[in-house]
Amino acid sequence: MNRISSWWIKPSSFVIFFVFCGLVGVALVVTAADIPSSHIIAPTLQGVGIALISTATVAAPITLYGNTLFMSQFRELTVDKLLEMHLAPELAKILRQDSFDVGTYDNFKWRLSFESMPAKKEFLILQARREYRITNATYRPRILPILHSADIILVIQPQGFIPGYRKVSFTIVSLENSDDRDHIEFDATGQEGTAAELRGRPIIIKRDKHAVMLKCDLELPPRSRLIASVASETSVQVGGTEPYIFALPAVSMDLIVAHPSWLDIGVLSLKNISGDSIPPDDPGLPDQADRIEESWTFNQGFLPGHGIQLRWGPQPERV
Repeated sequence: MNRISSWWIKPSSFVIFFVFCGLVGVALVVTAADIPSSHIIAPTLQGVGIALISTATVAAPITLYGNTLFMSQFRELTVDKLLEMHLAPELAKILRQDSFDVGTYDNFKWRLSFESMPAKKEFLILQARREYRITNATYRPRILPILHSADIILVIQPQGFIPGYRKVSFTIVSLENSDDRDHIEFDATGQEGTAAELRGRPIIIKRDKHAVMLKCDLELPPRSRLIASVASETSVQVGGTEPYIFALPAVSMDLIVAHPSWLDIGVLSLKNISGDSIPPDDPGLPDQADRIEESWTFNQGFLPGHGIQLRWGPQPERV
């Protein structure tokens, strides 16, 4: 019985039911046309057939949309009432925001590339690109704070090198119609202040001594998704560390690191930065340019404040 009830509430079950109603309705109407009109069963079959066809064509979209909207509103209202009954208003407000007003990173990828800096053997160029999606599955708009920081690990940068953001891309696309989208793409090399706008919201780049920050408050319309790609570039010493701390919950993360074969890469959990390095899922092999691409996949999920720490340095000498 539980299997039947759980199957019945799925949207696919409604679709199957209404398609079945439509087919039966057409069959009854066709059958009634072959029966003499004087026969009492002819108008009965025709009436039932028309009713089933009407159910399939009119009631189906209303039911499917209404069921989705009802379940979304029901979950939120139910949690609201439970929180109000058992918690102080201040705590209820915080938990309500954590439950419904916080986005989640989907398909989060962190791509890193270490390259030698010409004529500067003691420095490396670190290129980073973060790719992710954030979905607003509700029927109300949401203000989504976006904040990225390209840390300036070297306070004194090599002459002629300007750290910051290079290629930045934001796309907001409707979940109902993929052609309904807003897109912005720009190169923010050396920029400061308002670099671009998306849906009337400014995308601001701010520089200080230790970081170049990109921030904006994007408005996600109801039933929409943000697709983001943010690329930055900075210079680092040949040996160092770089943490990544999640600002939003993430279901998983893919980490891809490309580097010269003489550079050793280590990945540590922020929960245990003194522990052993996490081995890559794909250690890679040197290519013709003597570069290696290693990759890690983390499926355990991350909460805000959780993350990983990247370590790099010359390969230890083999005895």
